[in-house]
Order: sequence, then C-alpha cells, then structure tokens
Amino acid sequence: MNHTSPVTTDSTTLVGRLRQTVSRVPDKLALSDSHDAMTYADLLRRAGLVAARVAEMTAKPHVAILLPNDSSFAVAFYGCQMAGKAVIPLSQILRPDDLRYALADSGAELVITTRSVSGMLGSWEGRRLYVEEMDWGGSPGADAPHTSRESDAAAILYTAGSEAKPKGVILTHGNLLANVEAVREIARLNSDDVFLGILPMSHAFALLGTLVAPVCVGASVRYVERFIPTEIGEACIEQKATILLAVPSMYNVMLRARDLGWAAGTHLRLCVSGGEALPRGVADRFEDVFCRPLLNGYGMTETSPVISLNLPWANKPGSVGRPIPGVEVRIIDEQDRELGCDVQGEIAVRGRNVMAGYLHHPKCTAEGYTADGFFRTGDLGLIDADGYLFIKGRKKEIIIISGENVAPAEIEAVLLSHPEVADAAVIGVNHETRGEAPVAFVIGRRFHKLTTKELREYCRERMAAFKVPRRFIISDTLPRNATGKILKRELYKLA
Repeated sequence: MNHTSPVTTDSTTLVGRLRQTVSRVPDKLALSDSHDAMTYADLLRRAGLVAARVAEMTAKPHVAILLPNDSSFAVAFYGCQMAGKAVIPLSQILRPDDLRYALADSGAELVITTRSVSGMLGSWEGRRLYVEEMDWGGSPGADAPHTSRESDAAAILYTAGSEAKPKGVILTHGNLLANVEAVREIARLNSDDVFLGILPMSHAFALLGTLVAPVCVGASVRYVERFIPTEIGEACIEQKATILLAVPSMYNVMLRARDLGWAAGTHLRLCVSGGEALPRGVADRFEDVFCRPLLNGYGMTETSPVISLNLPWANKPGSVGRPIPGVEVRIIDEQDRELGCDVQGEIAVRGRNVMAGYLHHPKCTAEGYTADGFFRTGDLGLIDADGYLFIKGRKKEIIIISGENVAPAEIEAVLLSHPEVADAAVIGVNHETRGEAPVAFVIGRRFHKLTTKELREYCRERMAAFKVPRRFIISDTLPRNATGKILKRELYKLA
C-alpha cells in the first residue's frame, strides 16, 4: 500500500508545511500551555534541537512519544519529523504491558518522555530522551534539507481491531495533509483561529485537529493538560478560543459542571464532537447552554481521521454530516455492491486520507479493501437524499469507551487466562458518561465459585482501568448457534 515516490517539494510533508508557516508568521504565538508558550519560529528551532538528539540516539525509523498533553508533545512530534522518523504516540491511560507491546511491535528503541511519566514503561530496556533535560537555549545548527517523501510514514497509531492485540495504523505525510486541506476548506480554518487542545494527542482526532491542522494554517493552540471543566472554561475565555474538539463523554461531563456561566460568552465558532456516538440529549443540552450547535462528525484512525462533518451552515442533527472534500463514501452490501439512498449497509471510504496500511499485517490490510479500492470501515450506516451520513451501528466488534477503541477479544483473552474461567464473552453497552462500557459474561469451572470481586481484581491487574468490565455476569451457559459460536446478539438482551 505504501508506494515509492521521488523526494517531493516541502509543501507535501509536515516539516515542509511547518517551515512554510514559519516563513509567513515567524513571531505569531503557535503553542501554549500552563507553563510554556512559543512562537512558530521557536517551535521550528526547538524541533530542530530534538531532531539532532533523535538522530544521535537511534537509527531506527520509528520513535515513540510518551508525554503529557502539552506543548512538549508538539515539539517532540515535529522534531521526529525533522529527523525523518515516524512517530508512535503512546497513551498515558494504557498499562505498561500495552505500552511495551506497541514498542516491541513497532521496533522503536527510543521514547521521548519525562522522568515522571517514564515509569509507566516499567522494565522496558530501550533508550529514553527526557524533554526536561533538553537545552532549549541551544541552536540546532545547520538546517539540513528534509528528505521525507509524501508517501513516507509520519505516524503509526495503535488502535484496537477485532483481534486481541492492537494494530499499528500507518499514516503518511500525504494522508494527514490531505485530511488537513479538506477540513481547512470546509471548516474555513484560518490563522486567526485559536484551538483548545483537551484531547490526548495519542488519539488521531487530537493529533490532526489540535496539532497538524493548526500548524498548517498558522493558528494558535492552547493545551489544557487536565480535563477539569473549570480549567477548560478559564482557558476558553482567557485565550478567546474559537475551536473546541472533544468526544461526547467529555462534553457530557462539562455540561454537568456546576458553574457554566462562562459557556455562552465564549468566542467559540466550531465545537466538534467525534470519536464515539453523540447522544441527542447531550447535543441539545450543549446548544441550550453554549448557544451554538455541537457539530457531530465521523472518522477513524485509518482515515487520518475525518470522513464526514456537520458545519454550522450545513448541520443535520442526528447525522455525522456530509463527506469532506476528496473523500468518497459508499454504502455497500455483503458482496461489496453499492446500495441506494436511505438503504443501510457497511460504510466504505476511498480517498488520499486512507491509511497506507497496518504495520506488519499485509494480509489484514489487503482484506480491508474492496476490489475498487474502498476501505471497509466495519461501521453500518446510510446516506440520505441530501447526502448526509447516518451511523446505524457496527459490523465489527469494537467497544468505544470515551473515544478509545477496545476489542472485546482483548478483554476476553484476559478473562480466559484466569485458571477458574471456562468461557467468557464481552459486549459493549451504552453508558451515560463514557459512551459505552464493557460487560463480561463468564462461565466458571466446576467446583469453584467465581465472584465479581475476584474477576474485577484479576482484570485490574492485567489491563488498563478503562477496559475493566463495569459488570460481570456469572452464568452456567452462554447462548450459541449450531456450530458452537457464541451469539452475542442474545447477550445484549441479557445485559
């Protein structure tokens, strides 16, 4: 899937686009957080310092970043790009085992991190570059020509699939920039915008929406390290933020805050929701409180990520908007045949934003496409007569918890490793604040009485806290078909 191309002009790579922005607005505020602020010229200089250290410390093509949600992540990200490395963004909500899996699978031998955060890596024996020990007053030296190509990997994000282990999604410079240009066009992004960054940048939604896109258009970003509604409100007012991106569960928490007097007086012009299903009640409450619509969109890591988006001037509640420019969306049946208007089927996508492939999984990559190059999303939906896309469910077994994809198979594998568990099945059910939550059905072995407490403690020791099932239903049997396959649709009735 990743084709070779000649070295291209700067406008086709992330570093090239950063340099173009610096040439236009070198002294404009680029990034800020509670303890730091930098202009675009500062960002380029600091990224150059990181690039020099990265080049000294590893010859491998991939470098991981495990950092707080602040300006240091952005500097590390562009430093890696300047060094010609693809970034592996690591999430701080994962367990050490999950982090080490991503590092081993990607082959990364260097992690850019802080001493306080690096303990999450546990026994990992690779190299660490601590950002707090960088000499930011130094000079990166001669500005070496950037040799990355449009088709080179810029980032590899690990996302859950139907298998027990996550897969690395390869996003090229071309993938990300195609998505940026499409979103910039329809959302009218410009250098006067101020983005509020509250999502973790290990998530594709945030990586594009609060880092790559703002840098490309020369906008400013204010990062808020902790998700505390009062701090978000203060930053929104103080920075005169114009764009806010979050998952529905975050908006729901914000709307439950006691003091929302600031909400109606903001400069926000675009408030976008994505990453999980948006409950109608949350959207309605948001519009009442903020006096502006909450715009629902749709995307996935494999599509860099945006596929479709509602806009203030083209918003159909209940939908996820129309496809963005350059992205073709088709509804297909089981034989990959295109279906008509208002007919439900699987959502398939084609465009320059679609990933280069899954790292180390060529067969899985190939199987994910139709014969004419449409990527099968695994989501079910329909397109109405006005061209708006509606999500109707999922074909793939994925649970989306606060915007994070979790494979039921991953949780099931942990449960089945318990010596007294004979069988297990996991489904996702609606949850008021998290979007969805896992529920586990478990059959115990004979002569041992399993308890919910025992299972919960076992899971907590072996997986990230957000993946631990909210409920355990201990049973003698699980519903199965004639071939012995567990009928998960029947489990939903029991949950």
